[in-house]
Amino acid sequence: MAAQLSQLLGCNLYISEGRNAQLIRRLESLCRQRSRVALANTFIDEPYNRTGLTLVATSLQELTATVTAVAQQALSAIDLRQHTADHPRLGVVDHVSLHPLGPEATLQQAAAAAHDIGQQLAAPPICLPVYYYGSAHAGGRGLAEIRRRLGYFAPHQDQHSKTAASSSSSSGSPTHWAGSINLNHLSSYPPDA
Repeated sequence: MAAQLSQLLGCNLYISEGRNAQLIRRLESLCRQRSRVALANTFIDEPYNRTGLTLVATSLQELTATVTAVAQQALSAIDLRQHTADHPRLGVVDHVSLHPLGPEATLQQAAAAAHDIGQQLAAPPICLPVYYYGSAHAGGRGLAEIRRRLGYFAPHQDQHSKTAASSSSSSGSPTHWAGSINLNHLSSYPPDA
């Protein structure tokens, strides 16, 4: 057991849903189904309409299976066309990051885990665009660069918006974000997986 803990990996999985308690509980339940993966924390942010699931794992295969199961459930339940939030997002599965936690775990192992998970998320039936950053990217690209190139910091206007997306509101109301990746960005900034 001590050898397993020395290789412990952490995974932060952000899903674009923070208001549907029933769905969040289903996602948490999926996180608890494998013996070598533990749900360490759930951070529900209702204004951002986003939930962060913090997982710790001693098995890369079980961690990959858990993230894949959560992604599939979230994708089947969340329609970003009906989604509003005070925080930008790139998609239903907004962000997955991996971190070495155990004393013998390395950034290279976390990067390898990111690639394993990314390949599963990019493959059928899920077929998500995957972008690697940090140690998982050969050039060490930063997360902010990906977000900038995909329009993450540019607010979108839709029928749910309370303020115009292209203007600053003098009322102090937050900008409301709708949708996900602008598909036009994918052709000029193709995914890694």
